[in-house]
Amino acid sequence: MQAMLQHLINSGSQRSIRFLHASRHGGVHAMKAHTQQLAEQHDNVKTMVYYETPRAEDIQGKDYDRAGRIDLTQVAADMLPADADYYLCGPLGFMLAQRDSLLELGIERSRIHYEVFGSHTVAS
Repeated sequence: MQAMLQHLINSGSQRSIRFLHASRHGGVHAMKAHTQQLAEQHDNVKTMVYYETPRAEDIQGKDYDRAGRIDLTQVAADMLPADADYYLCGPLGFMLAQRDSLLELGIERSRIHYEVFGSHTVAS
């Protein structure tokens, strides 16, 4: 996902980019500083970060936006436009849950993309 984000920025794309990230806590938040820097430098990049179980040193509003598991039904509509393409990455159960949430929110199945690493397959 980071490579895709960086590619869009490097290409000079002015399209709206929404980057949602879920992590257990700040100690395992991959590429946090880099993603924050990109969002600060590019007006078309907006991020939303969920920490499932924030640590005492994780500061809401600085390190993450919301505590708990990601819940797309509570994400602002401007973060989930109907005409966007959605790319999911993570454990199979996570991706299935997010795919199902997007479908329930009216996102067309053809706009949801994911790649499973390993021997599992995703049900259509």
